[in-house]
Amino acid sequence: MVGRRARREDHWMPPRVYRGKSAYEWHPKGGGAVRLCALDATEADVWLAFRVAQGDVKVKHCQWLADEYFKSKEFADLAPRTKKDYKRYWERLALVFGKQQCNSVKPEHVRRYMDLRAESSVAMANKEKKLLAIMMRYGFERGHTKENPCDPVKNFKEKGRDRYITDAEYNDFYNRASPMCQVMMDISYTCAARSQDVRKIRMADIKKEGLFIEQAKTGKKQVKLWTNRLRAAVTLAKQLRSQRMKSSTSLFLLVTSTGSPYTESGMKSLWRRERANYIKATGKDINWTFHDIKAKAISDYQGDKQQFSGHKSHAMMERYNRSEDTVQALDFSEKPQAKR
Repeated sequence: MVGRRARREDHWMPPRVYRGKSAYEWHPKGGGAVRLCALDATEADVWLAFRVAQGDVKVKHCQWLADEYFKSKEFADLAPRTKKDYKRYWERLALVFGKQQCNSVKPEHVRRYMDLRAESSVAMANKEKKLLAIMMRYGFERGHTKENPCDPVKNFKEKGRDRYITDAEYNDFYNRASPMCQVMMDISYTCAARSQDVRKIRMADIKKEGLFIEQAKTGKKQVKLWTNRLRAAVTLAKQLRSQRMKSSTSLFLLVTSTGSPYTESGMKSLWRRERANYIKATGKDINWTFHDIKAKAISDYQGDKQQFSGHKSHAMMERYNRSEDTVQALDFSEKPQAKR
């Protein structure tokens, strides 16, 4: 039988739980003291902490929630690149939120994290907050969290990249690049293709009417109709492929010197090497990236830019369109004269 508390206001407390100097403490029969929560905690929080300390309730930390999300069908259905990025974002988030209880994460904690993260990268602060919001929403829908603490927190405004590669800049770098780099550049330019879409082109994607490309990011499938420049790039790629294949076989159009398809890191290494060679040969650096070639293609295209790019929205296409709009100026001679 549990004895009555000496103080009437303590009758609600769990057995063997007392007020310490700064926190409620549970004193097990075996001795010692286990801190439960601060003295300003509610009665419900004290009882929950007591049950957790006894092992009656499983505490759901953010790392547990992340593991559940990464095992989910929702995550499995994402594009490979997106899944890789989300795993990378969580590595940094876990340093702060991994051991924190899901329901103890508050909007002010998310805001503080973003403010500190933005000191090194505003874009990454937004991306990592997006992942945390997805995980918290996943937990909320399944009863693991009481709220999504990311909902009230605003993203930082990001300035869109507006670097346009001029024809002179493109040609100067292109003419000094290796044949494989030239192939990658021209396929990216003629098809407005991302690097991951270029390196994943298979031999079976070479169609009679053009080159089939499926965008890994959006899933958009297109056949880019042949142009002289695109056909020349694919022809050169096939020649390089036959030289590199030797006894091995590959389903891909672009292969390394060992005959294997390019990985993401392998393609980035090639680009860094080409850039270093260009700097050494010319003494000039380039302040544009391989991804900027896609933006140059969309900017240079004369026609329906959204259809050409394969973007789902006009707004997304415009993020890549770095050309100036040409509009007709007002001719005062055409303005109707006011009646007198």
